[in-house]
Amino acid sequence: SAASDVYKRQGHTIDIKLRAGSNLKWNFDKEYKSLEFISERTEDGFVHAVFKAKEPGRETVYFDCLDVGDPLNVKVLETKLISVKVE
Repeated sequence: SAASDVYKRQGHTIDIKLRAGSNLKWNFDKEYKSLEFISERTEDGFVHAVFKAKEPGRETVYFDCLDVGDPLNVKVLETKLISVKVE
């Protein structure tokens, strides 16, 4: 799993880009104390998860990449961690 550190000031937005694929779905929590979930969209081969830095603090966002090609046998292909520090 890959981990990335992001530093943002309060009020700024964070656009997290994840590789998109026909049978891939990125699963992630949308409720955080320091981050506000804004939107999720797919564009140019990437999934964009957009959050707004809401209040000072540190959050770790876990992104699970799921292979949903076979609905009866969904597999987790990888997990990415994004650590966000809001100042």
